[in-house]
Amino acid sequence: MKKLKLVSLSLALFVGSLTYASNAEPDTKSEIRSQIIRLLDQKEVNIDSDQLVANVSFMLNEKSELVIISVRSKNDKKNNSIIDTYIKKHLNYKKVKVNKLKVGKVYEMPFKMVK
Repeated sequence: MKKLKLVSLSLALFVGSLTYASNAEPDTKSEIRSQIIRLLDQKEVNIDSDQLVANVSFMLNEKSELVIISVRSKNDKKNNSIIDTYIKKHLNYKKVKVNKLKVGKVYEMPFKMVK
């Protein structure tokens, strides 16, 4: 298995724009995107595949922390477990500063990890 620096992940983290389940403004999408990239920057992960893709559902709690609800992926079973654990470990309950997201509302975003 090869080690990945998630600098490449930062570049390909979001395919296109974030797909929110609500009417989040473009500035808000950009803010949350850049904060998530910072949280994942320079983290290493071992994967077998050239690319992993998942849809991440999350919400914001009262303390302005990300709460990862689910990580849905069509990758093989081993890589599903890797990407699920990785995202939850590095994003779950991490504080973010985005004023326009509603507390308790579920949002979705695409996640793409490439070598």
